[in-house]
Amino acid sequence: MVIVGLTGGIACGKTTVATIFRELNLKVIDVDKIAKEVVLPYTETWKKIVETFKEDILSQDLSINRSKLAEIIFTSSEKRRLLDSITHPVILARIKEELVKFKEEEIVIIDIPLLFEAGMEGLINKIIVVSAERRLQIERLVEKNKLSLKQAQDRINAQISLLEKAKKADFIIYNNQGKEELKDEVKKVFKELKIGLKKNETT
Repeated sequence: MVIVGLTGGIACGKTTVATIFRELNLKVIDVDKIAKEVVLPYTETWKKIVETFKEDILSQDLSINRSKLAEIIFTSSEKRRLLDSITHPVILARIKEELVKFKEEEIVIIDIPLLFEAGMEGLINKIIVVSAERRLQIERLVEKNKLSLKQAQDRINAQISLLEKAKKADFIIYNNQGKEELKDEVKKVFKELKIGLKKNETT
């Protein structure tokens, strides 16, 4: 099995790329979904987060208000690291459980926004970075996520730069144009992954 880490910058279109890979019949592990599940009310992770960041971060239904928590962690690298230390080990364990389920698959995609930030490269055989121009990232965050310009910039700056991520990538998918162009880019990478599998089978 080839385990492919799909990552990139915020608002670069990584989720759309993951959807296209699913359409190509690849199994995709959605780490964002896992991250939401492990912090559901009354889970151990939820309890630790509430103890650390207090009840101000809770919504009326006692779920963690992601916007309130984001306001805290995206303006303080210390608090962001504190949150990561609570959530990352639990998320990593869940990813490994999912990989066991897909052990018969030739290629499995792990859709993981913070691959490098979480130090999870050890799980991965190949890395795909989805990239976009910074101005497009800001536009998308402001328009789609309803963030202010400063909030958008804070969230981009909180991540490792796209330039640094690209240096570690086996494949880079650029999402600066339309969805059809993006599909073409994804299909090229898919073809390369399949070619790589065949080469491994013959060696």
